[in-house]
Order: sequence, then C-alpha cells, then structure tokens
Amino acid sequence: MKTKELTQRPMRSYTKLGRVIDMELVKRIKRLPCRVCGWKGNNDCDHIRTVGSGGGDTPSNLWSLCRQHHIEKHAIGLKTFVAKYSLPITWDRGYPELILTVEEAKLLGDDDET
Repeated sequence: MKTKELTQRPMRSYTKLGRVIDMELVKRIKRLPCRVCGWKGNNDCDHIRTVGSGGGDTPSNLWSLCRQHHIEKHAIGLKTFVAKYSLPITWDRGYPELILTVEEAKLLGDDDET
C-alpha cells in the first residue's frame, strides 16, 4: 500500500478562542532579543496586556522574552517586572503598551510607531 506524503503549508494565521493570531508577527517577535537580557534564541512571544483583559496581538502589546524572564514576569507581575528592569512601557491610555524603537516598528510593520 502506497502512502501519500503529506506536505504541510506554513500557517499564516490561525483562530484561537475566536481571535485570529498572525503567525508571521509571532515568528518575527520570537526572533527579537529578549527585552531584558538580550538573549537571541527561540524566545517566547508574550502579551504585555493579557488577551483576557483586552490586549490584542499587536506589536505594541507583544514582546520577546527569554524563557527565564517570561517565567519571572508571570511570577512577580507586570508592574513589578517593568519597574525592576526599567522597561519601555507606557500606561498613557490606561493600560500597558510597549514603546517600540523605530527599528522594531519597521521590522514588525507597526505604522503607528514610525
């Protein structure tokens, strides 16, 4: 019996709990260095403002964290984490948003920041 070889097409996006996730954006963010230590590896793409509290999958709400700092962020909470490492987060709109550098905005395709 011959078996068909399955070829997988890379997903550009997928739906999770009713929201569409841009896999290309996630990949680009994971390739950025960790926001805290600069580690360049297969980092985690982490939401700054959780999806459950209204945070979206946008460049100003996602950042790259190494596994160690991602675990620490969840253990101590966002405000303590941001203060501890003096990270570029603003609460100007009443919720946390990442302040992107010009280079990051161009790389991630966030026209609002350029």
